[in-house]
Amino acid sequence: MRDGTVVEGQVQIGEDQSLVSHLNSRRAGWVILTRAMRAKGDEYPGHMILQGQHVVIASAPDHNVVMATGTIAGTVERGVEIVLVGGRMIQGYLHAAAQQRLSDVVSAFPHFVAVSRAVLQPEGRALGDIVLQSGAVAFVRDLRTDTAPGDAAQTETENW
Repeated sequence: MRDGTVVEGQVQIGEDQSLVSHLNSRRAGWVILTRAMRAKGDEYPGHMILQGQHVVIASAPDHNVVMATGTIAGTVERGVEIVLVGGRMIQGYLHAAAQQRLSDVVSAFPHFVAVSRAVLQPEGRALGDIVLQSGAVAFVRDLRTDTAPGDAAQTETENW
């Protein structure tokens, strides 16, 4: 959550639906959790709803949910550095076409975007595949090094 609270619970998702599409489809913004509780709390797990706009990172530690819909042919994993509002940094990969702008990749999703193989920096803590709330992002830096200075596809820094 934006205030640093960690909430653990289960989300009911359609059989072929990804976590990104589920979170982006919440019309009123509410996410329904079952068997939910605050990670550092001692309360009994139960039913909880929370505002999606306050979710910063969502994951499936047991890997039983697909984060994003299948990879589209012709896309590559683009290494990125994502700085969150408040200064925390995540390194990971976005799926994008070879010459696609980062802003186009992110704007294809209304509120949440999938980041694969995410690592929280500077701690180096592996987060795995996550879903990140785009409103929590200050900026994204492309980590490609295969472009020459002055090239039209030069490494870019973009605001979300």
